[in-house]
Amino acid sequence: MAASVRLQTLEIRLGNLRSTFLPSEFDPTGTYDQDIYDRTTAFRMMAHAEFESFLEDIITETVEAAINQWNLSKAASVPLLCILSSFEGVDRINAFKGYAANKRPPTLTTLVHKAFTHFKHNVGNNNGIRTENLLALLVQAGIEESDLEATWVGAVDAFGVHRNIVGHKSGVVAYRADPKMAAEAVETVLIGFREIDNRLLGLRESIIGGR
Repeated sequence: MAASVRLQTLEIRLGNLRSTFLPSEFDPTGTYDQDIYDRTTAFRMMAHAEFESFLEDIITETVEAAINQWNLSKAASVPLLCILSSFEGVDRINAFKGYAANKRPPTLTTLVHKAFTHFKHNVGNNNGIRTENLLALLVQAGIEESDLEATWVGAVDAFGVHRNIVGHKSGVVAYRADPKMAAEAVETVLIGFREIDNRLLGLRESIIGGR
């Protein structure tokens, strides 16, 4: 399976986090000192941040490829259509009625760039990898919920829920994140992102190649 440079960076980063925060061997009894539980929580929180950043980056890279191709050759693509359809100003393209004699509706190129600005605003305001965050970004590149494994979407949502629970706790919290389960949860999320990365990599190549 082909992998983007961004995915390779993510995998290296996750590997570094695992070796830094998790024990080299897991206790078969699942019993650890509190410092191991604390380090495991840190591992999960930082892995979540890496997944969130990765998702935002690969979607942005794909949409940018679509915008660049439009600027070069006015070629339409799935991501271009997706950001246009989600931009509230798109319905004005043929709205001639009501315009003053010295004023014209926005051109298609203007709408494309306004839609791209709107898209970047949405990405900048993303906050997590819960299901609503995941799907809201993926749909901008033409990937819908029906294209994804439901069990994987659920696993990603659960990973995001964990971040929210821990992130809103304060003081001394009796929260014990099992390191083996944390490692497995990260790998599960990563497997699905590998597939998405491969799909978006192929899409970007087809856009650049004009196919």
